[in-house]
Amino acid sequence: MVMVPESLPEQCKALKLAHVPSLYPELEYHDREQYLTALFKAELEARQAGKIRRLIHRAGFLAHKTLEDFDWTPVTLPTSTTVTTLSTLAFLERHENVLALGAIGTGKTLLATALGLKACTAGKVVRFYRCLDLANTLLDSHRQGGLGKLMADLEKVDLIIIDVDCFIQKH
Repeated sequence: MVMVPESLPEQCKALKLAHVPSLYPELEYHDREQYLTALFKAELEARQAGKIRRLIHRAGFLAHKTLEDFDWTPVTLPTSTTVTTLSTLAFLERHENVLALGAIGTGKTLLATALGLKACTAGKVVRFYRCLDLANTLLDSHRQGGLGKLMADLEKVDLIIIDVDCFIQKH
């Protein structure tokens, strides 16, 4: 006979409702349906927030800058691209690449990071690599016989950001 947990935390754990024990005391109760709807909504929101935190962590960003932090003033965009096009991540849906060119210190990495963070908050899987780190990761995986697995993992990524500033000699 299977033992059914008696306490609320144990029941929530068994049902994989990790956030419910901390959420339920904070919610207003008017009627059963409203309360359960609010409780499950709060659980789903907490799960989504956790997913976004994991996506951001796994992306490997060097910093956490947002588009709100970015100064678009010095940026010149091609005529076919607008700030809105970039900031809404429309290029991802169209499977287009974005290439940021400019002198050192002009915000290319900041912009790429901000777009990557926005993609994470939209539930997209992102990886951020410095070019040299990516080359070393590929070489190491090849040497260890795991290049196929790495390539399969990268196939699942929605956005790969490669920062090439590491190849530029800085004075």
